[in-house]
Amino acid sequence: MNCKNCGAVIRYDPKTYSLICDSCGFSKVLPKPDETSAVEEKDFSSAVDNASRDWQTDLRTVTCKQCGTVTYNDPNQISGICPYCGSTTVLDNSELADSIAPSAVIPFRMSKEEIASKFYKWNKWAFWTPEKFRKGAILDDLKGVYVPYWTFDADSHSSYSGRFGITVTNGDDTSTKWHDGNGGFDLFIDDKIVCGSKRFVSYKKLKNIIVFNKDDLIPYTPEALLGFSAEKYTIGLEESWEIAKQELKKRMLNKACDNESADFYDKNKTQITTEYRNIKYRYILVPMWLSATRYKDKVYNVIASGIDGRGDAQRPISVAKIMIIILLLVGIFLLPVILGLIFQFIVIAYMN
Repeated sequence: MNCKNCGAVIRYDPKTYSLICDSCGFSKVLPKPDETSAVEEKDFSSAVDNASRDWQTDLRTVTCKQCGTVTYNDPNQISGICPYCGSTTVLDNSELADSIAPSAVIPFRMSKEEIASKFYKWNKWAFWTPEKFRKGAILDDLKGVYVPYWTFDADSHSSYSGRFGITVTNGDDTSTKWHDGNGGFDLFIDDKIVCGSKRFVSYKKLKNIIVFNKDDLIPYTPEALLGFSAEKYTIGLEESWEIAKQELKKRMLNKACDNESADFYDKNKTQITTEYRNIKYRYILVPMWLSATRYKDKVYNVIASGIDGRGDAQRPISVAKIMIIILLLVGIFLLPVILGLIFQFIVIAYMN
């Protein structure tokens, strides 16, 4: 996007939620999450026919030659380094027509410099890591990327039957009292979150790094994308809902356990069936700082939340440091033995 006063390219500043032109000083403050109304949820059943495909701006797609990741970018951003695998990316002329447009966005709050500083803190005690990597000298390719997420609301009714156990304590002894149970219950599903990226959906640490709630959302505005990329979702709406239902099954079983006033259930003998209705969804762009750093021909990924800076980093191991640590430990272990031998030698020499 260009400045309306001087025509220069303007940028988004995470610290002030503002669009800034460095050439003429023009600035525009974007809405903050606590200043906007709630983001409207969309009807799941009519999503295919009625979901908006309008991103409200001209975007170009960038496809990575190496890993195939597709991201949406400002037309002025022609090429760059893929934040997922570290290789060079090339432009693709794909259209956005088949891509549902986001309904909400969480603007970046953390700057690149703040993430680089936190990266050093994460590695402060990682003495086994090479110094160049540990001190963050490799973070020049840290990129801000909006990653796709889906959230779901729904009414649900579950019917269950199975075997449930209650822990019985008698003095120092504990035992399990089993009983058969069946019944049903209603449960409202509020903002069940599913990542829309196949690169992250199975990443076990993701839920501890990316934490947000509905109060962080603002209605989607293309201005928040200035200077950043947005990954094209690779897990669509229907597939995400199937993932959500599989993850919700455990919650439903735990609710059945509560209904039976039990401590646990027999996984092999307990069945549950859930029907969902009035399903609503949101498509959200969530900010992340990503880096795929090449160090001695290997790629190490850094991922950090653009909301609060929580993060994780893969680290190389310095063989030289490991050898030094091993030698020091061996030396410490053998020192008493060596001193004992020296003492014995002195005693023997003195007696002779």
